[in-house]
This record gives sequence, structure tokens and C-alpha cells, in this order.
Amino acid sequence: MLFRSRRLEAKSRYLYRDDARYWFSTRANLNSNALERTNQIARDLDRVRDEIRKRVSRSLGTLGEFARVHDFPTTPADVPDEVEARLVILGPDLPYLRDDSESEAVKEARRILSSKGASPRLYQNSLVFVAADKPRIADLERSVASYLAWASIVADRLSLNLDPQRARQAEEQQANADKVVGRALPEVYSWVIAPEQEEASKPITFASHRLTGEGGLATRASVRLERDGALVPTLGGVVLRRRLDSVPLWRNAPAGSAHRDIGIDQLVKYFASYVYLERLTRPAVLFRAIEAAMKAPNWEADGVAHATGFEPIGGRYESLRLSESITVDGGGGALVVHPEVALAQLREDQRKAQVLGTRRIAEGSGTTTGDAPGTGNLDGHGNPETGGTSQGGEGGPAGGGAVGPTGGATSVGRPTPRKRRYHGSVQIDPARPIPQSSRVAEEVISLLQSAGARVRVTIEIEADFAEGAPEHIVRAVLENGRTLRFADSGFEEE
Repeated sequence: MLFRSRRLEAKSRYLYRDDARYWFSTRANLNSNALERTNQIARDLDRVRDEIRKRVSRSLGTLGEFARVHDFPTTPADVPDEVEARLVILGPDLPYLRDDSESEAVKEARRILSSKGASPRLYQNSLVFVAADKPRIADLERSVASYLAWASIVADRLSLNLDPQRARQAEEQQANADKVVGRALPEVYSWVIAPEQEEASKPITFASHRLTGEGGLATRASVRLERDGALVPTLGGVVLRRRLDSVPLWRNAPAGSAHRDIGIDQLVKYFASYVYLERLTRPAVLFRAIEAAMKAPNWEADGVAHATGFEPIGGRYESLRLSESITVDGGGGALVVHPEVALAQLREDQRKAQVLGTRRIAEGSGTTTGDAPGTGNLDGHGNPETGGTSQGGEGGPAGGGAVGPTGGATSVGRPTPRKRRYHGSVQIDPARPIPQSSRVAEEVISLLQSAGARVRVTIEIEADFAEGAPEHIVRAVLENGRTLRFADSGFEEE
């Protein structure tokens, strides 16, 4: 009954209401005034759409995974060309129609994506767009016009000579109209449009994602794109290596030689530019992926190496680091290096160290024959010899020497002991065994081999399980040990 009476009130030009009382008057009621004002305001689309823009800007909420939000740009130059992922809100005059590649929203998105004003846009993979639903935008504009009409009546209550009862009615209607617009806004601004590209040779198209859920507009867009894989806040190290190899993104320099490296800053730009790559939320995502790839369990196949730079004259990577924990950030000319290239430099360094070690040993063990001037021969204790005659008489027991065939004295010294065996042990960090093992090979093993030693290296592994080893680990370790021909491999029970 109440619903019907209010519908009758809304349609009747001369019907009035005060709580449960209804009556007719010769003077038109507020509903007719509001309707006339609504029709008039609805024809002023600029005013209506300005109100929509204000409300959408207020409804953004937090940024979600976006670095910035650009709301309602009038030209492509209003959207800066930056590497961080950003959200562009298109105006109500640029709605999106589902499955229409030529809708106003898609055309505007393509225009912004291709240009930053006077020059082409570089970082095309850093932008996504939110647009209104074309079939619903007209209803939203009508609801906004109704709200503005009631707001104008409340503002003009003195000139309209509204009594307290009618002034209260106008305020209630304004509040109701405001709620209607608030509920309709997220239903109308419900499309996020993301550029996509299958591969470099294919054209860029636009995929649409329907927004649902609670929260601000930017948050809902962020969540939906993450769920659909169109926005990546976390990139795995293995995925990064696959992209480096498959695209490929490695740089070949200098003079065409395959060094297979890439500057980290350049890699950031690649991911922000090429739409066929993952759309990263910010450069830090790539930095964390490099750190993960540096510690990949199967490092040679899935990981990368890191260098602070490349020295072109010597053809060497500077501060080269392999399979270890590091902290990566931008700037400074740092490089990501292919493991094969990094290992090749490491082996070359070991070879040079071996040659240098051999040379040092040869120089350190050289001897000189004959007497040094003014010293004479040395006895077995390193003391100068006294000749064939002593205080005890020629050839006598006190002479301190044995009689030679010619009657002269001959030195009888003890031989100097020589070191014939080396042994050493060192604990290796199991989290990054390769760098430390490489240093042991370079600085110890290669020196021993350079001196002609027969070197044996044994790796001993001890592992303790507080809760006992899982069965699948036991099976895998024993099988791998047999495959690698471990001389001794087994688990102990307690």
C-alpha cells in the first residue's frame, strides 16, 4: 500500500503527503518541479558528466597494485610515459560496448596507447583502462540529472518559499536520489580494458574484463586483472629465465659475439614496453624475480648470473656472481648474465689461476749450483764448512770430517724433509654451494694440480631430520646417489 501511494505521489502533479496524510492542492507539488528541472538538466550533458566524473574520482579508493591512476585525461599527453603499471579512467562520453572493437572506449585506449602527445608512447605495457558500460550510461546520466534537480530545489528553498514540511521532503528526495546514483555507479563503470598481444609479430588487441566485488574502483580493477593474469605483482625466477630464452631478450655484444646478457634497467624497459610480455606492477617485481633466479635449485637450466658491469677491452664481466643470494635494484649498469657465459668466464679464470700458480711454484723452487762468493760450501746444517784440516790433526777424529779418496774432507749433511701430502676440509653453505666450491677449485685444487699432484676430492654430506626423513625424500636421495655413483649413501635409523 505504501509503495503504491508513493508511486501515485510521484506521478500526481497536485497530490501532497505529510506522513500518513494525503491531500490535493491547486498548487503543483515538488515532484513536478523536480521533473521539470531533471529534464532541463539532462539536456546539459556537460553538467551531468562533470558530476559523474567527480563521483568516479571519489570512488577510486586505494590504488591496489597500481602505481598511479589517471582519471579522465583529455589528451594522450595527460598520461605520462612511465614504466610502472597505471590505471586510466575514461570519461562517461567514451563508454565500452562488449565485443565491439570499435567502441568509443577502445578507440580512445588505442589513441592513448600509441602516443604520449607529440611522440610515440614507449611503455605501452604499463597502461590499462576503465570504461563505463554503454547500455547503462544513459540510465546513470538520468539518475544524476534527478539528483542535481533535487539538490537545486534544496538550494532554492527560500526563493521557492518552501514550508518546513516541503523543505524536509526535498531533502529526503535528494538523499534518495544520491543513494540511487551511488548504487548505479559501480554497475556502470564495470569494464577494465587491457592491451594484449600473442607475440611480437601480431597486432595489439584489447581484452575486456568485467569488474565485480567490493571496494573502490582501482582496487576492483587490480584484483580482477591479477586473477586473469593481466597484471603481475609477483614473477617467478624460472618464468623470467624462460622469457629471456624464448623471446629472446638476451643481448649479443660486442661485434656480434654471443655474450647473452642484458642490462637490468633495459630489462625493466622491455617488460614495460612489449605487450606480449607480462605486465609487471612495478620494477621491483623484476628485481625480486632476478633474486629468485639467482637461487634457483636447478641453476644452470633455470637461473641467471649477476654482474655489476662489462669491461669491453678485457671482455670480462665485473663482480660476476653465480647461484647465490643477492639484493638487486635498478641503476648502476648492472647486468643479468646467462649461466653458460658466467661459467665460461669462471673456468677461464680457473685456467689462468692454474697457469699463474705453476709459474709461481717454478720460480719459488729454483736452485743455484756452485759456491756463492765468499761463503764456501754449506754443511748439512747450513753452516760454513772448515776445510780438510782441524784442530785434532789431519784426518783425525776431531777433524769433524770423513777422509775422502784424495785425503780431503767431504760434507756429510742430513737431507731437508720434503712435504709430500696435503689434506684439507671446508664446510660448504648448502644454500649456495656453487660459488664456494668454485673458489676452492680455483684457489686450492688448481694450485695442487699445477705442481703435478694427484688430487682426490671427496664430498661428504650429512643431514639431520628432527622429525625423520619423509619417504619420498629417502627414495629420491638414494636413487640419485646410485645414479651419481656415490661410494657410500644411506640413511640411519634411531
